[in-house]
Amino acid sequence: MAVRAAHRALEEAGVAPQHIDVAICITEEHKDDPVWSARAKLAHELGATNAYAFDLGQKYGAAVLAFKLARDLITADPQIDTVLIAGGYRNGDLIDYSDPAVRFMYNLAPGAGAAVIQRETPVHAILGSAIRTDGALADDVRVPVGGTKAPSTAYPGADCCLRVPDPAGMKQRLACR
Repeated sequence: MAVRAAHRALEEAGVAPQHIDVAICITEEHKDDPVWSARAKLAHELGATNAYAFDLGQKYGAAVLAFKLARDLITADPQIDTVLIAGGYRNGDLIDYSDPAVRFMYNLAPGAGAAVIQRETPVHAILGSAIRTDGALADDVRVPVGGTKAPSTAYPGADCCLRVPDPAGMKQRLACR
């Protein structure tokens, strides 16, 4: 999905893939394969042969941070003129619709987006940004198995859906924000 969105963004911007200097891949951790270099696949599929690429895993805030990083990269490095931001999202597959604690995520649907950020652009300049990270909610939504704490291989048939371990506590923490 990200590759398709990126092709369209490049076409609309009139930018050839070989003119991309940096590709920022903003896919979620839930990717085509559990351990996979999505950034390299994105750059390769686009033909961005002159770009370096990196994955930015920021959950729901990846696009916002990617725009900041694109602006900062262009500002800091005179050799960077074009940054591509692209990502796909399919966390809806991780929703258990029988779990009322995750009802706020029932509307998750697959999607993708892409943007071309250029140094010399007459319109839509990124003027600035302000980002703050609040770690108080870091453990409120997660897949309980499949990581280093609870490898999925140790739990055959394990619960691989997004869960909210403490719905009341999450609601209270959200109310304080």
